[in-house]
Amino acid sequence: MRKIAKWGVALLVLLAALTGAYIAWLYWRMPVNTEEIEAPAPPPVQPPPPVSKPETAHPLVAEEAPVVANTTVESSDDLFTRFVISLFGGSQLPDFVFPDRMLRRFVATVDNLPRKELAARIRPVKPAPGMFMADKQGDILSIAPQNEARYEHYVNALESIDVPAMVKFYASHYALFQKAYQELGYAGNFNDRLFEAIDDLLATPKAQAPVMLVQPKVMYRFADPDMENRSAGQKIMLRMGADNSTRVKTVLTKVRAELKRYDTKH
Repeated sequence: MRKIAKWGVALLVLLAALTGAYIAWLYWRMPVNTEEIEAPAPPPVQPPPPVSKPETAHPLVAEEAPVVANTTVESSDDLFTRFVISLFGGSQLPDFVFPDRMLRRFVATVDNLPRKELAARIRPVKPAPGMFMADKQGDILSIAPQNEARYEHYVNALESIDVPAMVKFYASHYALFQKAYQELGYAGNFNDRLFEAIDDLLATPKAQAPVMLVQPKVMYRFADPDMENRSAGQKIMLRMGADNSTRVKTVLTKVRAELKRYDTKH
């Protein structure tokens, strides 16, 4: 939303400048005394330079599915529910997936992952079961090895996904993803942001166990400032443990490669 605020301020400044120029132009056109003095012609008002759109890094072109034209972001839950069910090969929606606002949740989460914080209310999947586990040896805190087990269900599900089918669905329904992205107030091309999020996750460093923690108040934090200052997505990868993180990166690498097949600059 900060981008929108800045854009709004810029627009107001531009309108004020144009209004001022127009008033000045009227003033100079009005003679003080038509019999004695004729006001000089005003300098031509230069139109503002056209606002250039940022170049799309990953333009995506795919044959649009016929259903897209008749589906709105608001009415897309049924479409995405059916697809997610088929993606995981079950007869009902997986228990860890939120059944409402699925498209908006996905789009907003993708945008938030490379940022510092990920809003819990927009997540498309439910939190990992159980409590976060930490080892405590005197005053020394670290992530407990058994904490990795909390994420295995998610990683197993991720590895079961038919990546080509998932990316094909995304490409053929891309207009809906882009529309949801714009309706949430984001600027630019959603596919670019998706690549940014994937690349940020893939850049997560492999942390050597034990991963040290601090607990200044209620919440745990990484003791290493470099880890604590990383993006929300990278911190999730670090919390799930090195093995799970490696498995997730393997799937993400496949997704990225499949996405490149629809990239017109590839």
